Amino acid sequence: MSKTPWITTLILLLACGQMPSTNAADGVQELRSPAVDAAENHDVSPPLYLMEPAPEQSGLIEHEVKPIPRHYNRNVSGADPVRQSAPIALLAPAPITNFDGVGNGFTGPQGTFTVNAAPPDTNGDVGPNHYVQIVNTDFAIFNKSGTAVYGPVPVNTLWSGFGGLCQTDNDGDPIVLYDPIADRWLISQFAVTSPNPNYYQCVAISQTPDPTGAYNRYSFPYTAFPDYPKFGVWPDGYYVTYNMFTGGSTFAGAKICAMDRTHMLTGAAATQQCFNTSTS
Repeated sequence: MSKTPWITTLILLLACGQMPSTNAADGVQELRSPAVDAAENHDVSPPLYLMEPAPEQSGLIEHEVKPIPRHYNRNVSGADPVRQSAPIALLAPAPITNFDGVGNGFTGPQGTFTVNAAPPDTNGDVGPNHYVQIVNTDFAIFNKSGTAVYGPVPVNTLWSGFGGLCQTDNDGDPIVLYDPIADRWLISQFAVTSPNPNYYQCVAISQTPDPTGAYNRYSFPYTAFPDYPKFGVWPDGYYVTYNMFTGGSTFAGAKICAMDRTHMLTGAAATQQCFNTSTS
């Protein structure tokens, strides 16, 4: 299916490091450069399997998705043009393996998991030899047979010794992605409980295809609450989107960032290029 001209243009502009904006006076689109920010801190962790699990935080942790304004065009009517009118055959294959993931009472090499956060924000990805699952506060690593080979441990275990909020906060909204281009793993969560003065997105990239090994670790600062992060892997960057909230409560639009994947794969200092959208 072909892309619309706008989507094609947007992709080309992002690839060129530019983003369209509208001049309010005359409605003409103009280009503006992205904001380029460096990671505030970066280092290389010891192998994950040698790190002491971080302590579990007491009490219920709640980070519900913050509501954003909805804008409806009440003048639009008629049937949805892309709605399927005929039943669709189920095409998904039957599962090969079923096993318990990280849930209440789940037990792995590092102990037993107890639910202490809501919502769970269950997330995971599959690589050639592993499945990594992460919930709001803990994660575990499985082999392809479903046997837990690591975990469950708090997510901020991955930032032990890193310093700052990435080490001390275990706030959730977690993401795990397998990077099939580089055969690496990306694990991330935000640190937002006590901004001082910034909020942070904590990102770790495995140094090898083994998710139990060492990681290149980064903390990217934001002046507003970076809610609902979602990551994607492209050859030229790790792309992430957020819903931003000034002071943690006032919607300030979405933010789209491209993190320097090339440097993050090598453990070098890295930057990100970000665009802000409007609140509409």
